[in-house]
Amino acid sequence: MTLRELLAHAARLLKVDATGEQSDAPVTALAYDSRQVRPGAVFFALRGVNADRPVVGVFTQGIQMAKIAYYVDTAVDLQERETRPDGSRELVVTVSYTSRVDAGEVPGLSPYIVGPEESRPGEIRLRALVYAPAGGGFASGSENSEHIGLSPQKHDELWLSFRDITLRPGATSSVTYVIITGKHQDGDVILRTTPGPRPVKVSIEE
Repeated sequence: MTLRELLAHAARLLKVDATGEQSDAPVTALAYDSRQVRPGAVFFALRGVNADRPVVGVFTQGIQMAKIAYYVDTAVDLQERETRPDGSRELVVTVSYTSRVDAGEVPGLSPYIVGPEESRPGEIRLRALVYAPAGGGFASGSENSEHIGLSPQKHDELWLSFRDITLRPGATSSVTYVIITGKHQDGDVILRTTPGPRPVKVSIEE
């Protein structure tokens, strides 16, 4: 998937109105007519209320032709580690996915749920997309406590890191990012997440 496609997908999940301004209205759908949203709307939404509040975006995309991702629980834990001498802040963001698929029930699930011609029925494949705050970036990453290399891509002023996750029935996988905010963003952190059939469990410790 290209960066342009990733950004378009994230824009569909953000709380933005047709002008590109941040909206406080609840999100009720995962899609909108992209012709009604001004280019760059995604960046307005991730900038937050003002320049003093860092905004972290955590979005999840199912990458199967199936509904099996309905069986995923998502949790996002955000902790502030320190304030750096230049006024930026170091954040630790952990995204955890847990499959609620019962391996014993997989044979009874329809192809509509598990996907047609799946070689490993019951397996869930996801793409996690994480945005650093404007003016900030990624310092390091780990998956299930093992260090991983990150290859963030930058579009306009935002750094984006994405990673594909595979979950077997009943399994949990966690990805942790050390993120640096922009300088002098001393307001409360704003966390944007994907709306979906299962609410995201969010924990923020500052």
